[in-house]
Amino acid sequence: MGRQTCQTYSIKRCSGHGRFDRKLWVDSPDYDGRVDVFQYYLKKVKLDPSLTPEKAALDTIGYSPAQIKHIVNESVVIAHQRGAQVSNYEDFRATMETYEWGLKQPLRSMSDDEKRNVAYHEAGHAVAQYLLKPHERVWKVTIIRRGSALGLAATKPTHERYNRSDKEILAEIQVCLAARAVEEEFLGKKLNGVTSDLEQATELAGAYLGIVGMGDELFSWLALGSRQDGLKALRSKINVLLKDEMTKVKKLVLDHADFVHTIAEELLRRGDLTGEEIEEIYTELYGEKQPELPEVTPRAYLDSLAQTEAPKLTDGDDFDEKNSE
Repeated sequence: MGRQTCQTYSIKRCSGHGRFDRKLWVDSPDYDGRVDVFQYYLKKVKLDPSLTPEKAALDTIGYSPAQIKHIVNESVVIAHQRGAQVSNYEDFRATMETYEWGLKQPLRSMSDDEKRNVAYHEAGHAVAQYLLKPHERVWKVTIIRRGSALGLAATKPTHERYNRSDKEILAEIQVCLAARAVEEEFLGKKLNGVTSDLEQATELAGAYLGIVGMGDELFSWLALGSRQDGLKALRSKINVLLKDEMTKVKKLVLDHADFVHTIAEELLRRGDLTGEEIEEIYTELYGEKQPELPEVTPRAYLDSLAQTEAPKLTDGDDFDEKNSE
């Protein structure tokens, strides 16, 4: 979400020199801290039993106390808008969605074909999220426009985490590429809605290979002082990695074609699906809950890198950093 995770407070020296010689880092509260903050603010409002401090704390990893206060106050407003005297968990969720993604702005003029495109695009993300990210839970999938996004598939962490493995980064890349995989395999076309997906996948692949040393070398582009130069230097290897992860995620969505189709159909019918509803669909189709994380080996593409020539760059070469929608 891009939320600031910590705040810095500077203490001025008493000597009168006007210098700042100490910084105190105040991180966002952990789960227990958020429970305490919610207990403080929720006791000031009338609540339905469905909204508890513990449940609210699970949804707000990374939130500051000020943000929690805002969410609680706005959930009261939403409850009043629907004519209720007490706030419930759905009011709380609606408040968070508006806070994080913006107001709902349905596009009534969108054609059925375009709605189908968006539905399958988001179904691709949702299927990959559900199957590849055991440390996160699908929170909401929607094809109702919010802000500049025609649709979205969002997850929430199941708990605070402070590092990620190579397998998890590769799985995240697959999640980014899943929408294009579904477009090609289920719709038979490529759509321009993957702009931010490809940008994020490229950034992740670049970091995987050129920052955290998870590829076949320990080179870090941070030493170059230029992110763009680093991406240029690794361009061919990044593309090999992206193509390899695309192959994997295409197999994943084809192996779970019924899951993709059902999510897309339900999105077209309802507009929104919660994570709980996604899990119900999976359980109904396959008779079990979310499977164990499949093996996502980082070695699959490394053999092909041995056959890849180093990139030959000239002064005229450029890396397309960002495309417009």
